[in-house]
Amino acid sequence: MAICDVTYSELRIKDVVNICDCKKIGRIVDVVIDLKTGIVKGIVVPGSKRLSIFRAPEDIFIPWRNILRIGNDVILIKIAPKISKDCSSDDKCDDDEIPKHLFKESDL
Repeated sequence: MAICDVTYSELRIKDVVNICDCKKIGRIVDVVIDLKTGIVKGIVVPGSKRLSIFRAPEDIFIPWRNILRIGNDVILIKIAPKISKDCSSDDKCDDDEIPKHLFKESDL
């Protein structure tokens, strides 16, 4: 395997963290692949951990274009957080707000 290759087994043990709100979302539970082209469309992480009698938690699909970095123990993603009661409408994720210290100069 080349240095850039990664297996599903390696991906599923990494924590997925959103850089827009610095929250850990969870670990990958699935990978979505376009069978016609062989291109990875994205990853799936578990939805809300709140238990509900009336409905099951929904999984979250993260498009591949939103994955910024796959590190040794974490996967950094960039998705706008949902607006909730404990989250103000000022919480957004703009390109200008990407923490530059997370990347090498060649990545920017």
